[in-house]
Amino acid sequence: MYLVCYNISMKIDLFYVVPVVVGIVFAIIFVLIWNKNSSNKSPKSILGFTNPITVSSDLKEIERELYAADFGTELVHEVIGKLDNNNDLVAQKAQLKEILTNLLHENVRSNDDNVSGLHTVLFVGVNGVGKTTTLGKIAHLLASSGKKTLLVGADTFRAAAGEQLTVWSNRVNKLANTTVDVENASRKGEDAASVAFSGASRAVKNGYDYLLVDTAGRLHNNKNLLDELNKIRRSIEKNTPITDVYIVLDGTAGQNALRQAEEFAKVVDITGLVITKLDGSAKGGVVFNVVYKLGIPVKYIGIGEGVRDIQEFDAKQFVNTIIV
Repeated sequence: MYLVCYNISMKIDLFYVVPVVVGIVFAIIFVLIWNKNSSNKSPKSILGFTNPITVSSDLKEIERELYAADFGTELVHEVIGKLDNNNDLVAQKAQLKEILTNLLHENVRSNDDNVSGLHTVLFVGVNGVGKTTTLGKIAHLLASSGKKTLLVGADTFRAAAGEQLTVWSNRVNKLANTTVDVENASRKGEDAASVAFSGASRAVKNGYDYLLVDTAGRLHNNKNLLDELNKIRRSIEKNTPITDVYIVLDGTAGQNALRQAEEFAKVVDITGLVITKLDGSAKGGVVFNVVYKLGIPVKYIGIGEGVRDIQEFDAKQFVNTIIV
């Protein structure tokens, strides 16, 4: 009798367990396929803004939405001042999109992106914004387009920073089926400027297309550390001009990201912005604030942790993403 009851119990358990197991297996397969194809998704399907800007016919309501999206006070007043008090919701939304798109185009100073010879990019920013990860992702984009690229690990303060850059190099080489080389400090604590000098010398000597220089994260209010960037810059320029200086900003930092950019701009000539973590709780206003205040163009946006989760910035596409 016990065996009969046991067998019946086993059949009942299997009746419930088997579908659950099958469902889990199919869910795992679906996630793997989704991740594999994630590089083909548009920003509109990737960016996870928790508070998109909802347009209404009421200008006061739009004003509240802009503040909630981390737009600064001065910028909000300018945008609202350009909007018509229009009861047509479709027309209102179209006008707001046009204003924001124009803002991202009209307020930036032009850069010469058609540089011949070695293109040298210095990456700066505070701790934790994802400079090394961003540099690795951009290296993948360049390598995939056939550019011979050298990564320089001039972050000699953070433990294992050089090793992280090497890991990224190996990952890029495997995915892009090309060669991205790394110049790292030979020992922790080595002078960052000397590492940068060595990397720049190697890039010039061996005919690289791109030289991407990673620097240590530093607080935007620490003058001594910021001054060190000038030493790194001078070391590189003994071999080759610096084409661009990209500041990497955390998209979730809100108004603090603007303050960071303002302080760094006092020390180095920032030519481009890279906004990271736009797949999380970022609201989008940080992009407009920095462009509006400093006139620096956005070059790339980071939209995830994967090697392909970075995109060249498209103002129109970005605005269409955050306006609903």
